[in-house]
Amino acid sequence: MNPKGQHLFEIYTTLSYVRVASYTSHTLPCLNTKQVAVKVISKDQQPLVRVKNILWRISLTEQKSVIATEDEEDDDLFHFGQCSFDIPKRKLLKNNIPIKLTKAEYDILVAFVANPSRVLSRERLLNLIEHRVDAPNDRTIDVLVRRLRHKIEENPKEPQIFTTIHGEGYLFAADIT
Repeated sequence: MNPKGQHLFEIYTTLSYVRVASYTSHTLPCLNTKQVAVKVISKDQQPLVRVKNILWRISLTEQKSVIATEDEEDDDLFHFGQCSFDIPKRKLLKNNIPIKLTKAEYDILVAFVANPSRVLSRERLLNLIEHRVDAPNDRTIDVLVRRLRHKIEENPKEPQIFTTIHGEGYLFAADIT
């Protein structure tokens, strides 16, 4: 084990900074729960080289986690027309201006984004807004699509994104990226 009085270098990190502390083997304190111990090295193991190496590894790990988070977020972020739609965050932006959606509008927009260039019948869209306990009819879907057109389309009277297919339902005709 460690000889009496030998110094240990302890590297630990908090959410905002990294600190290196030197302790004797008898005075090594316990870390509180917000601090994560990375590695403890003895004085005779070239501590400065080890510290630099550990700090470099920490920075690589943080970079990888940021990149992974960005990739995960991009999977549920859809762009169409002048809008961007983030499903997990329930955010719709048009020209970088947030647009508020009701639960039913959000549910139908998710259905349209999940089925681009497919005709969705009113019955299928009704099934997707299951939170409605009243007996909704197909006019409910017409009203919700009209509201989405007013919020998203440039000219709601001549829709380019939510196209009506007479006798069948609605088509989400936007190119999604």
